[in-house]
Amino acid sequence: MSSERQGQVGDLRSRSIEELQELLLRQENILSNKRLLRTLPDKGQKIKEFAEKVRLAIEQRGEEERRQRLVSAARAQLQSKYQQAFSGQQRAVPFTPEASCLDEENEGPAGDDTQEQENNAVDMQCDSTAGKMESKESELVQALDRVTLYEEGSRDCKEQMNSEPEDNYFSRKQTAKKPNYITVLEKAEVSAATKKQKFKPNQLPHRNDGSPLGSLSPGRASGTASPLSAQARRERDRKHLDDITAAKLPPLHHSPAQLLSLDESAALVREQTKKQQELQAKQAAQKLSEGLKSSLGSYTPDGGPMAAYREVHDEGAHLSSEED
Repeated sequence: MSSERQGQVGDLRSRSIEELQELLLRQENILSNKRLLRTLPDKGQKIKEFAEKVRLAIEQRGEEERRQRLVSAARAQLQSKYQQAFSGQQRAVPFTPEASCLDEENEGPAGDDTQEQENNAVDMQCDSTAGKMESKESELVQALDRVTLYEEGSRDCKEQMNSEPEDNYFSRKQTAKKPNYITVLEKAEVSAATKKQKFKPNQLPHRNDGSPLGSLSPGRASGTASPLSAQARRERDRKHLDDITAAKLPPLHHSPAQLLSLDESAALVREQTKKQQELQAKQAAQKLSEGLKSSLGSYTPDGGPMAAYREVHDEGAHLSSEED
């Protein structure tokens, strides 16, 4: 147990039923704490699944123990039947008819009456012993039949015990999980391999193979590369120019130039000249109106400094006329 990690239960099949019951009790105690379940990210779903697994393991362990008890009971009953059959066979009298006949021959004729009586007694004894033997044989046959039946039942029980159900979760071999430190090391290696290089303004950015971008043109690739056709090399050069230098014309905003007939081109020229003349006339009228507004605004005969000058000039003329 010291080699196992803390918190790892391991294979539930190797646990005893007392340990499984203790595990189930712990899981039920955890599930009864609703406040703790609310703090968990999965709301205690994994704990519920594990409790169901432990409960299923307890049921299977109880079923196995019940099968073992049935097998042991069948084995004990089988042994008792064998013992009864052997003891009944040993209690049978093997020398009754033949021994009586031999004794009768050895003793000799003692008389006709006595011989007849003895013969009758021997016949009766033979009949009784034959009946007893037949009854013993029938009992033995019945016992042997029962023994074969119990053997088949025990064999079925053993087969059921040996053949575990296919859908049994605990009979499956648990895949060995990768340790946590190995996954952490692998992630660190991947992140170190794909780590972005720090930007330096005085250096060209590097590619994944370590060579700086723009250091070699696509046409000057290393000789180890596979030879390309002229079309593939041209496509690669064009892509290189588009990606790196962008030395190409901007995309067209309008449709390209089209060929027109003479009539269409003459009509377009006339329409263009007409529009140009209208625009020039409009601009000339606008300039003329602006000039007229400026000249009319400066001419004020009824008021302003010119009118005051006239009035002063008239007063001087009036005074000169009075002096005369």
